[in-house]
Amino acid sequence: MKLNQIDVQRIRCSRTLMLAGLLVVAATTRSSAVEFFWQGDNNDNWVNPGNWEQNSGSGDIPETPNDNVTFDFLADRMDVDLNGNTYDIGDMTVQLAPFQFHQGTLRIHEGLSTFVKGDTLFSSDVTIEQVNNDYWDIYDSSVIMEGQLVGSANITLDGNGNITFSAINPYSGTLRIGFTEVILGHPNALQDCTVHTYSNPGGLRVNGLDAVLGALSGVGTLNIGATTLSVGRINSNTVFDGNINGTGSLVKQGTGSLTLGGSMNNLNVITNSSGTLSLSGGGAIRQLLVPAGDTTIRSGALNMNNEEGNVFHISGDGNASIQNGAVVTLPSSGVTNRTVLTNDADLTIEDSGSMLISPRLDIGPSGAGSSQVVVQNDGAIVAERIRVGDLASDNGAAGRLTVLSGGSVETDMLWFSRRGHVDITEATLSTNILGFDNNISPVISISDPFNGTALTVGVNGGNSTVEALIENSSAGAGSIRKEGSGVLELRNANTYSGNTSVYGGTLLANNTMGTATGSSNVHIRNGGTLGGDGSVSNLAVVYNGGTVTPGNPIGELNAGTIAFHNGSTLEIELADTDTHDKIVATGTSNLGGTLDISYANGFTAQEGDSFIILTAPTLLTAFDNVNYPDAQPWWINYDYVLGIVSVGICNSEMDINDYARFADCMNGPSAEPDPNCDCFDLDDDGDVDAVDFASFQTNFNGN
Repeated sequence: MKLNQIDVQRIRCSRTLMLAGLLVVAATTRSSAVEFFWQGDNNDNWVNPGNWEQNSGSGDIPETPNDNVTFDFLADRMDVDLNGNTYDIGDMTVQLAPFQFHQGTLRIHEGLSTFVKGDTLFSSDVTIEQVNNDYWDIYDSSVIMEGQLVGSANITLDGNGNITFSAINPYSGTLRIGFTEVILGHPNALQDCTVHTYSNPGGLRVNGLDAVLGALSGVGTLNIGATTLSVGRINSNTVFDGNINGTGSLVKQGTGSLTLGGSMNNLNVITNSSGTLSLSGGGAIRQLLVPAGDTTIRSGALNMNNEEGNVFHISGDGNASIQNGAVVTLPSSGVTNRTVLTNDADLTIEDSGSMLISPRLDIGPSGAGSSQVVVQNDGAIVAERIRVGDLASDNGAAGRLTVLSGGSVETDMLWFSRRGHVDITEATLSTNILGFDNNISPVISISDPFNGTALTVGVNGGNSTVEALIENSSAGAGSIRKEGSGVLELRNANTYSGNTSVYGGTLLANNTMGTATGSSNVHIRNGGTLGGDGSVSNLAVVYNGGTVTPGNPIGELNAGTIAFHNGSTLEIELADTDTHDKIVATGTSNLGGTLDISYANGFTAQEGDSFIILTAPTLLTAFDNVNYPDAQPWWINYDYVLGIVSVGICNSEMDINDYARFADCMNGPSAEPDPNCDCFDLDDDGDVDAVDFASFQTNFNGN
C-alpha cells in the first residue's frame, strides 16, 4: 500500500497523541522513559532536535539510558549521522524501512529490535556498546555491523532475520543465538566472546570464512562448511552439545576446556592446540591432531576416515584418552594411516568397552622425548601392527606400551625399535609376530591377570625370533602362551616365572646362558612342540599330542624335570654317531609316549653304533613305543642306575658275552618285556623265549 502525505501526517499525529498520553504520569525530568521517533525532517544529524518527535516542545535529543528510539518508514531521511558523538539510549527499534548509521557511538542499555524490512547498517565508523544484558530481536530483517561491537554484557539474539559482524569486535560477553542467523564477515569478529546457541539449527554461519570464536556453548546444529573454526581463545570452560556438520576443521585454543557432546559429521581435522578438549558424540572425521593439551574421547563411535596421513597424531606434550566405552576406528587400508605418538605424547585407553581400532600404532618413532600408550581397566587396542620405539638412531626418542589392570592388546605384529619397552601388568597382549630392529635387545615385562596369560604369541601362525629379555613385571609372575603353527624362538636368558604353554607350532629354546623360559614350568600341549639347543628349567610336561624335538635342527636340549605323558612324542634325529639329538635333564625324567628316531643329513647307522639320547639323575618308566628309522635290529637301553637312555643296532654275531645276557633276558612268557633285551627278541614278538633261543644258537660262534 502506498501512503500519501496526508496519511503520513495522520500517522504522525496519532503517534504524537499516543506518546502524550503515555507521558501524562511522567515527570518533566528525564528520570523516566521517553519515546523518541526519528523524523529526519531537516537533515541527517542526530544532534538536531528538529529531527526527533517526542513530547511536545521538549527540544531534546535521545542521549540518556531512559530514551527509547524508533526508526521507521515515516522518516524523511534513512541516514543518521551521530556527528562523532557518544549517545546513551534505552531500547532501539528499526521497522518497515532500511536505515544507515554513521560516525559515532551508541551505548544501548536495553535492547535492539528490527522488524519487517527494518534492515540496518552500522557503518565502519559506528561503535555499538551493549551496556546491560538484554535481547536483540531481528525479525524478517537484517543488521550489518561494519563497525565494532563492544561491551561485556550478554546479548540474546532472536528472530527470523540475520546479523552480520564484519569488524574485529572487542565484545567479550555471551552472544546467545536463537533463530537469528549470525553471519561472520570477519574471521575475528567474535574472537573475544562466548557464542551460545540454543536452537536447532544453531544460527551461526561461518561457511566460506575461517573464523575464531572466544568460546562455544549450547545446542543445535552448527554448519561450518569447508572452513576452519578456532574455539577457546578466551580460556573459559564451555560445553557444546550440538552436532557439527561440514567438511571443514575445528581447532581448540586457549587453556580452558571445550566439551563437544554432539556428533562430528564428516569434518576434516580436529586439532587440540591447548587446554582440554572432550569429544563424546562420536561421528566421522578425517584426522585428529593433539600437539598439546588434553583430549578425551568419551562414549560414542568416532571414525577417522583418512587413508593419506597420520590420522590420529599425538605429539609434543599432548595427552589423549579414550574412555567410557568410546570406540575410535581408523580405516583398515591405506599406506600411512595410523595412530602415532611422538615426543612426550601420551595416549590412554581405559574403561570397559573403550577401544582403539587402528591398522598401525607407532609409539615414539621420532622426535626427542618419550611417548607412552597405556591400556587399562578393561580398555583395549586392536591393531594390525604396533611399533614401539625410535626409528632414528640420533635423537633419543623412546616409546613404551603399558598394558595394566585388565587391559588387552591384540595385534598381528608387535615390533620393537630402539628404546622400545613393553610392560604387561595384570593384563594381556596377544600378537602373531614379535619383531625387532637389528642389534637391539629390549625388555618385555609381564605379569598375569587374575585369570589368563600375559603374553600370547603366534596366533595366526607367525614366526618370531626374540632377542628381548622377558622378565616379570612389578606385579608378579608372568606367563607366555604359544599358539598357531609358527615358530617362537627365545634367545635370551629370560627371568619371568609364570608358565610357558605351547598350544601350537614350535617353541625353540635357543639361549646360550640361563634358561629361555626363565624359572617357569613348560607345558607342551596337543599340537605343540618344544625344541632348540638351549635350556628350559623347572618342570617340562609333554601332554598327549605334544612333541619334544631337541636341537635346531640337531642338538642338545637342556631341561629340569621332564615328563612324557601317554600319547606324547620325543623326536630324535641322528646325523652321525657324534651328532645327534639329546635331552639333558637336571631332574627326574618320567618317560612315556612314543620315541620316534629318524636319520638326518643322509646318515645311516651301522651295526654296533649306539647313541645316548637322554640323561637324567633319575629315570622313571620307559617309552610306550619306539619307532626306529629302518628295519635293522635296533635296541634301546634304560640304565636306571646311571640315568641314561641309549639306542643302537644289535651285533649280528653272537658270542659268549651275549650268551650270559641272553640268559638274563629269557624270563619266560609271564614276565614283563625288558626293553633292554631288544637284541634277543629275534622274532620281534615282544618277548625273549625258546624260539629266540633257537635262532640265537644258530648264530652263536662259540667265542
